[in-house]
Amino acid sequence: MGDYEEIVKWGGVMIRTGNESYTILKTVKSARLALAQGLKRYPRSKSPKGNCRPLPLKFREGDYFILVPLDEACKALGLGCSIAPNLKMAGGKAIRVTKPDAPNIVYRLFLGRPVVERLESGRGHTETIAYAPFEEEGKVWVPFYWLAKQAGIRCGR
Repeated sequence: MGDYEEIVKWGGVMIRTGNESYTILKTVKSARLALAQGLKRYPRSKSPKGNCRPLPLKFREGDYFILVPLDEACKALGLGCSIAPNLKMAGGKAIRVTKPDAPNIVYRLFLGRPVVERLESGRGHTETIAYAPFEEEGKVWVPFYWLAKQAGIRCGR
């Protein structure tokens, strides 16, 4: 991000594959103009409070959702997590996410199902999440917005 040569390169690829949206054409045109003026990168703006820093996490996008590896994200956000076989589903696994400041609250997610069970003092509450967790090559990927919400981070406006 921010590298005009990369914008021109990948914008050209997108245009050649048939994606000629106004936004892409305008972005590539602006990047070419900046390169002609001798600029390599566009300046990054600072957060007004100076406290907005990206988390050091790998991520992927799936259907407009940011997905992160469960173990790395929980570590960065200060949440506890474990993965165990799920006896309710044949061959399934359940994910347990805990908050250190609320040890009696446990969240259970199920691979391949967009459902979260919130267990508190023996009582359960079910909520639906927008993107089901999944496992790929031994890594479990979960929607970042849900983990951030549990960690007390407000995403969006």
